[in-house]
Amino acid sequence: DSIVSANVSRQTVLFDAPRMKVGSVADVRISLNSVDFSTEAGELRYLDSPLIYEASPQMGPAWGLNTITLLGRNFDSVSDEMYVEFGPAVVPATIVSNTVATCKAPAHDVGFVSLRLVRGENPTGLMEYASDKRGGIAYEYLNVVMLDALSPRSSPTRGGTKVVVAGENFPGVSVLFCSFGGTTSAAEWLSTNQITCNAPSAIEPSMVPVNVGIVDADAGFVSLTQSAIQFRYYEEPRFHGLHPSRGLTTGGSVVKL
Repeated sequence: DSIVSANVSRQTVLFDAPRMKVGSVADVRISLNSVDFSTEAGELRYLDSPLIYEASPQMGPAWGLNTITLLGRNFDSVSDEMYVEFGPAVVPATIVSNTVATCKAPAHDVGFVSLRLVRGENPTGLMEYASDKRGGIAYEYLNVVMLDALSPRSSPTRGGTKVVVAGENFPGVSVLFCSFGGTTSAAEWLSTNQITCNAPSAIEPSMVPVNVGIVDADAGFVSLTQSAIQFRYYEEPRFHGLHPSRGLTTGGSVVKL
């Protein structure tokens, strides 16, 4: 049996539960003199601590606001608020199931931070939950990608056109993609200032915004750009024939399509 001190008000008693083995059930009784305890008791069940082992995506824009999916276990054992620590910043987490939780990434400087599950929003009163990786789960903040130009800036609706995208701060990551009006296309990284993407097909002629970002299995497309460049889809010209169908080797013949 364990006896712990408590903060008592007229209607509330607050105390820090002592350590117990997972699966234990403790009877909680109240005493005002450390000798005589209440005949009525409440049950306190001890559950395993929540643990995270993966964050998806593992990177995102420096301005934050993208949704992070946390995979782990024992999330249902959290009886109070669960928070996620991104370096010095702390944000609330939403528990989806016993193994899945989500949160919104806060803004942060470019670079790596460690993600850790904690209790309490005040950093001076955090109690860290477990992670299967010492020091937390690594998460990378990427720089804002600036777009300068597209070449060419148009494509027939059937797509397939190789588009050179010029700009700044293109990260050399394998999950880099271009988005043409919401339809993604894998990017080939050439340098921090240039990538290429094949324009996907379009249903009809239109102007669409082109953005650059990363693609994650859970989060989908996460943009790294804050300002898009317009790209035009046009209806491919139909070829009916030409006249004349013959010409001199010296050239110069006027041919009508």
